[in-house]
Amino acid sequence: MARNICLDRIRQRANDQQTVDDEVLEQTPVPDRELPENVAVQRGEVADAWQIINGLPSALRQTFVLVALQGMSYKEAALVTNVSESTVRGRLARARNAISEAVS
Repeated sequence: MARNICLDRIRQRANDQQTVDDEVLEQTPVPDRELPENVAVQRGEVADAWQIINGLPSALRQTFVLVALQGMSYKEAALVTNVSESTVRGRLARARNAISEAVS
């Protein structure tokens, strides 16, 4: 029961995250690290980025969205997806590699 309550709170927090429109994304300062998801935004290719993200296999897409876009920790994403933290890290790495290849 406690696990379900925790998962519900994590999911609720993820759902409560505000969405950011394209104009705000364009005004956001560029971070020092060149992460694949940031490269696409920097180029103004937000629609293309979403197309690439949606083209990922569902497990990679789910992990990428939870961690990279919604800001969940590896532990939180592992709880939501019912996998280990190392699986989350692996899926995130594979998703970022796929995105990186698609935008280059």
